[in-house]
Amino acid sequence: MFVFCKQRETHMDLCTVTRTTAQAPSSVDEGIMLLDADGYCTYLGSTAAALLGRHPENMRDVPLPAIVQPGANGNDDVVRVMRRGGRLLYHAPDGNGRTIPVEIRFHPVADDDGKNRRYVGVVRNLDAVEQMENDLRDQLSRERLFKECISHHFFNPLCIAQGYLQLVLNRESNGDDEVMLKATRQALARIETVVKNVVYDGKVRE
Repeated sequence: MFVFCKQRETHMDLCTVTRTTAQAPSSVDEGIMLLDADGYCTYLGSTAAALLGRHPENMRDVPLPAIVQPGANGNDDVVRVMRRGGRLLYHAPDGNGRTIPVEIRFHPVADDDGKNRRYVGVVRNLDAVEQMENDLRDQLSRERLFKECISHHFFNPLCIAQGYLQLVLNRESNGDDEVMLKATRQALARIETVVKNVVYDGKVRE
């Protein structure tokens, strides 16, 4: 078949974050097919063949409608989609009696005279694309939660410490005490800068 186109936690330990924010897949396997101007297959890569449930060695010179609609004698609509550089959705057999949603995006390839003599079809498993997008959203959500936890557990104590330190500095004290208190304030400021860089930029630096 083909178609035209709970309450959030407030605590998370660092080990858990490291374990659950592993990098999401950055790409999905894509297969390539080449077709001539009339929609006949001139090449079907092994990945594309697997996604479409076909054998690449049997697909040469087979018309596109017969690939996406086995047994069809012809289908001008499918070829028109190809010539427009459009998108085709195809439910490919997975070998277990089920189907998987597959997308074919067509890209015209022009000769030197500007005429489209052939087309490239990029084949992708839409289930894999959706899974990659879900994994990425989950990773970004966990990263945001991690930053919120850092902000809460570090900035609050820093603000309290700096506030009390300023109160002490406002009182009269001997020279040695003032030097030590100012050094303490400087150290807290450095910690605050590091935490801000981690939260805002993801980098551990002053």
